[in-house]
Amino acid sequence: MVRFVRVSVAVMVAIPLLLQGQEAFPVSLSESIRIALANNPSIQISRSRVEDASLSRREAWGAFMPQIDVRSSTILDEKIRIIEMPSFLDPTQTTRLKLDFTYDYQADFSITQPIFTGGKLTRGVQLAKSNFEIAEIDELLARNDLALQVAQTYMGMLVAQEFLLVATETYEIAEGFHQITQQLFDEGLTSKLDLLQSEVQLANLLPRVTQAKNAVILAEAGLRTIIGIPDPRPLQLTDELQYQPHEYSLEELLSEALGNRHELYQLDLRGQMGRYALSMARSDYLPMVALSGSYSTFGNELGDYDQWEDSYTVTMGLSFNLFNGGRRRTGVQKAQIAIRQAELGRRSLKDGIKLEVEGAYRTLVESESTLLSSEKTVAQAEEAARLAQLRYREGTITSLQANQIQANLTNARANYTQALFSYTLANIRIKKAVGRNLIEELGVVQ
Repeated sequence: MVRFVRVSVAVMVAIPLLLQGQEAFPVSLSESIRIALANNPSIQISRSRVEDASLSRREAWGAFMPQIDVRSSTILDEKIRIIEMPSFLDPTQTTRLKLDFTYDYQADFSITQPIFTGGKLTRGVQLAKSNFEIAEIDELLARNDLALQVAQTYMGMLVAQEFLLVATETYEIAEGFHQITQQLFDEGLTSKLDLLQSEVQLANLLPRVTQAKNAVILAEAGLRTIIGIPDPRPLQLTDELQYQPHEYSLEELLSEALGNRHELYQLDLRGQMGRYALSMARSDYLPMVALSGSYSTFGNELGDYDQWEDSYTVTMGLSFNLFNGGRRRTGVQKAQIAIRQAELGRRSLKDGIKLEVEGAYRTLVESESTLLSSEKTVAQAEEAARLAQLRYREGTITSLQANQIQANLTNARANYTQALFSYTLANIRIKKAVGRNLIEELGVVQ
C-alpha cells in the first residue's frame, strides 16, 4: 500500500494553524477518506441504488409465489329488476314480478399459481441478481474514485504547505543576504547598487510568500469541501509524502488489470443480462399455464350465516398469444443487439485499460527519475547556498551571483516537492488502474 508517515509538530503541519490562530483538527489521509465516504452525496446515492437493486431481486423472487386476493362487497342501495311473465289464467295478460337475484353481502377468496411461463420468471430472477451485482460494482467504483480524489486533494494541500515552507525559507535566506549586504555597505565594503539589488530581491519574494499562504488556504478549502468535514477548526494534516521505491513490472500490471478490473466483470454481467433478456423474449412464443382457485360466500343477513350460500372453482388456464403486432420479434432483436453491444464494449474497455495502466506506469517511472534527480539537486543547491552566504560575506562573489544561487535552491526544492507529489499520485493511480481496492490499499478503517 502507499505509505505515509506520521509527523509530530513540524513546521509544515503548523503553517495553517499559525495563519488562522485556532486550535487544529488533526486528520490523516485515511481518516479523510473515511469521513468523505460517510458524507459524500454520490456515495450515498450509489448505496441507495444497491438497496433498490436488492429490493428488485426480492420482488423477482416474489413472482414465483402464488397470488392471493380477498374481496368483499356490500350492496348499499339497489333497484330490483322487474320481469313481466304471462298470466297462467289468461295468456293474453302479463304479470309484473320483482325478482332479487343479488345478495346484500359477498366475500371472495382467490389464489393463482403460475405453473409454466417459458422460463420468464427464472430469467427475471437472474436479471435482478445481475443488476444487483452491477449496482454493487458501481458503488465500489464510486468509492474508489472518491478515495483517489481525496488522496489527490490531501496531497495537494501537503504540496501547498511545502511550497509555503520553501517560499518562507527563501525569503528568510534573502533577508539574511540583505542584512549582510547592509553590514558590508555600512562598512564601505560594497556599493549602493548591491544594497539596492538585495532590497529589490527581498521585495520580490514577499508576494510569493503571500501567494503561497493563499494557496494553502484554498487547498484546505478544497479538501474540506470534498470530504464534507463538519468541524470548523483548521485542518492539521498528520501525514506527509514519503518516497517508497516501487517494484512494478508493466507486464504483471497489465495481467493483473485484465484479471481484476471490475468494469470488465460488469460488462460480462451486462452481456449475461442480454442473454437473459433474449431468453425472456423468446419465452413469449410459448404458452403460459397457471392454476387458479376461487371460493365465494354470500348472503343477505350478517347475523344469519347458516343461510349463506357458497361456491368454489378450480381452474387450469392456458394462454397463448397468436399475434401482437411483431413485438415478440422486436424484443428478440433488441436483446441480440444488447449482447453485441456488451461484447464490443468489452473489447474497447480492454484496450482502454491497457492504455490507462501503461500511462500510469510511464508516469510513475518518469516521476521517480525526476524525484531521484531532484533529491540530489536539492542537496547540491543547499550546500551551494551555504557556501554562497559565506563567500558573499567575505566579498568573493557578487550579490547577483548570490541571488542566482538562492533562486536555484528555491527551484530545486519546488521541483522535488512536485516530483514527489507526482510519483505518489501515480503510485495510487496504478493501484486503481489494476483494479485494487483503494479503500484497503490506503488503510481506511470503516
